[in-house]
Amino acid sequence: MGACGLLSPYLLFSGEHYLFTFTKSGLDQSFIYLLLIGLGKTVLTNLLFAFGWRGGKIFPAIFASAAIGLSLAVVLPYTPGLLVATVVAVSCTVIVAQPYVTATLLLFLFPIQFFPVILLACLASHRIQKMLIK
Repeated sequence: MGACGLLSPYLLFSGEHYLFTFTKSGLDQSFIYLLLIGLGKTVLTNLLFAFGWRGGKIFPAIFASAAIGLSLAVVLPYTPGLLVATVVAVSCTVIVAQPYVTATLLLFLFPIQFFPVILLACLASHRIQKMLIK
């Protein structure tokens, strides 16, 4: 983890302390950089869990999903906040498998006007996940 921290401080820890500053400056970064941060955070978190790191999955997933959502927003600059919220909602729902819990958690992280889209994304991704598992 320390060696990866030399590449980017955003790879350190679970990411909740850097989330808001990262998202504010995220659109100024390149698509590749944001995508590598998101994928790197995901790989590093899973590797650390395999080695016995104790911690939650939600905040690293939110941070990695926000980075991937920001990378998409660089390419598709429609409404970056809504795009990031949708990507975070889908990925967290897949991990937690509780769409209402995920939507409620994200209610505290994103603007209230995004909540209907977040809830629909959570419910749709949960339904798709259930269909694929059958």
